[in-house]
Amino acid sequence: MADTTVAQDRSFQRMDIFLQNWKIKNAEVMIPGGWTSLDIDTGLVENAEDASGLLPVGYTQNAALETSAPFTGTNNATEADPGVTVLGGGVVKDLTVTGVSAYSDIGSQVFATFNNTLTLTRPSDDAAPMGVVVRKSRATTNTTADVYVFDFPQSAILGLAGGTKRREWIGRVDSVGLEGTAAINLVTGYQLWGRGKIVAVGFLCEEFDAGITAGSQTLTAEIGGTNITHPTWTIAFGDMDLQADVGVFTQVVPTAANTFSDGDLLDIELVASGTGFTASQTGSARFYIDIENILGA
Repeated sequence: MADTTVAQDRSFQRMDIFLQNWKIKNAEVMIPGGWTSLDIDTGLVENAEDASGLLPVGYTQNAALETSAPFTGTNNATEADPGVTVLGGGVVKDLTVTGVSAYSDIGSQVFATFNNTLTLTRPSDDAAPMGVVVRKSRATTNTTADVYVFDFPQSAILGLAGGTKRREWIGRVDSVGLEGTAAINLVTGYQLWGRGKIVAVGFLCEEFDAGITAGSQTLTAEIGGTNITHPTWTIAFGDMDLQADVGVFTQVVPTAANTFSDGDLLDIELVASGTGFTASQTGSARFYIDIENILGA
C-alpha cells in the first residue's frame, strides 16, 4: 500500500496525570497520599507492598466522598461503595526515598514496600516499580528526590512489555569441561542487549555425573573483559555428582562493575585457582544471568 501524501487532521489530547476511581479491598484502611496498588486478580485497590499480583497505580488522593481522614473499604461488591480516587502519571516532588544519595540516582527505579515507604532497593520477589527518580537536589545531603509516579496504563504497559527484570540462559557446560585448570572461558562473547544491571550470575545442574570423585572450580563473570565484582563463585564436584543435584541453582550476587550497555559482551571464565574435576563422564549444567533493566543505551 502506497504512503499517503495528503495531510491528515489529528486530534491529540495531552494527559499529564491520570485520575481514576477504584473500589477498595474489603477492610483495607487507605490514607490520602498513600502509595496504592491494584490487585489484578480482584480489580480492587489496596496499600502498596511487594506482593504477588499487585500493580502500582499511583497514590491515593482522597475518597470519592472527599474526606481527608483514613477510610476503609466496605461492601465493595456493589456500587454503593464510594471507592477511592488514585492519582498517577506525573512528578511528585520532595519524596523521601531510601537509598537516594547522589545525582547518579536520577533514572533509578523506585519501589513502594508499604503505603508510605519508598526505596531504590529492589525487593527480591514480586517487585514492580512505582516510578523513577527524575530529580535529586542537594546531591549528597539527604534522601529527598522528585519521582515520576506511574499510573495504571503505564504500569500495565511496563508489565505487558516484560517488566523490569528478566532471566537469560547464556550457555551450557558439561562436567568434562570443568576438568580444566587454565584460565579459559566456558562462555565467550555472549551478546548483551539494551542497558541493564546483572543482579545474579548462576549455574543450574541439568544432568548429574556419577563419575566425578573430586575437584572444584572457581568461576568469574566478565563484562567486556572486566571482572564483575561478586563473592567467590565456586562450583564443586558435589554440586553435580548426584541425582539430587539436578535442578539445584548455585548463584552469586554481584556488588559492583555489573552494569552493561547495549552491545557489551559477557564471558564466564574458569580462573586458575580451580583444581579441576576428575573422572568426568556425562554431567551438564547451564549458566544464567538475572538482569534488571535500567535506563540508557
